[in-house]
Amino acid sequence: MQKTVKNEQAILNREYKTSEYMAIPIVFCIGIEIYLIWRLFQIDDSSMMLYHVIALVLIAVGLFQYVKKAYISIRRLERGIVDGESFTEHDNNLSRAFNQIIVEKVKESMDREYAALICKKQAEINALQSQINPHFLYNTLDSIRGQALIDGANEIADMTEALSVFFRYSISHKNVVVSLAEELKNVDNYMIIQQFRFSNKFDVIKKIDTDSDILDCRLPKMTLQPIIENAIYHGLELLEQRGTLVIRIAITDQRLLIHITDNGMGIEPADLMRINEALAKDINFFSPEEPKKGNGIALKNVNDRIKLCFGNNYGITLYSTVGLGTDVEIVLPLVKDENYKTQFEINEFNG
Repeated sequence: MQKTVKNEQAILNREYKTSEYMAIPIVFCIGIEIYLIWRLFQIDDSSMMLYHVIALVLIAVGLFQYVKKAYISIRRLERGIVDGESFTEHDNNLSRAFNQIIVEKVKESMDREYAALICKKQAEINALQSQINPHFLYNTLDSIRGQALIDGANEIADMTEALSVFFRYSISHKNVVVSLAEELKNVDNYMIIQQFRFSNKFDVIKKIDTDSDILDCRLPKMTLQPIIENAIYHGLELLEQRGTLVIRIAITDQRLLIHITDNGMGIEPADLMRINEALAKDINFFSPEEPKKGNGIALKNVNDRIKLCFGNNYGITLYSTVGLGTDVEIVLPLVKDENYKTQFEINEFNG
């Protein structure tokens, strides 16, 4: 199918440059029609009137045939998408101009949905390859927590409970898209674990708009935690002073905006440019890049999932100054419907 789309696009691209001239014969013919109709009211000679009527009919038939070719081509495009029918170079310029737009849109949609499907299946394979019975894991953690409470080790009990809830959310929570409230709760559990590990070295500050239902906004599961983990590992862990993470969340008429800011080491300008260039690219499963080691892996993973769920207009941008810290901006569509499903989830349900 991918090859077929490329063949069609090659044909369309060769002819698309001349498509702006296709309006000339239509305008010219309509002008002649108007002139002939005007002349009919000026002529008394019946033979001349007959010639004018014949000319009007012939021009009208010609225009009809010209537009009809475009309609037929559109219908063939619809059949081609379903049946794999191939276009020929006999389609007129009007149909080619229309097909150029449609083929590009169809190709983009097919690429994204197919990429989402492959990524989902790959994730399932990876999970199977490293699978631990989740119930065994949860039961073990609960047993550790219970023994810690008996021994009076409340901090260990709290950390074990946070770890158990964190794993339940990341492993057993099947939804692709979750609420902002769920994501923030997962961050809280993750930070309990990290504060224990780093002896409460970090301050976490949340600044959330006062909009009453902002916590109902939907976003891909595991959007926030990987970015915060990235900020700790690459920005805050090496600091001698206390580290600060600020999570700012706001909404506009159409978007959900999340900023995660740290006062860590910052990113070198060349590295920052490289990471942002990679994040800005439209996701293209058919031209995959080899993953590179560095502080862009977690960001790219989250960024790709955002684009797969909502489209290439959304994603992540980094702002950073060496020695001052880094700000990660996440731009998402404003979605509050708890029954909202991404196009991929719809396709998976229907399949």
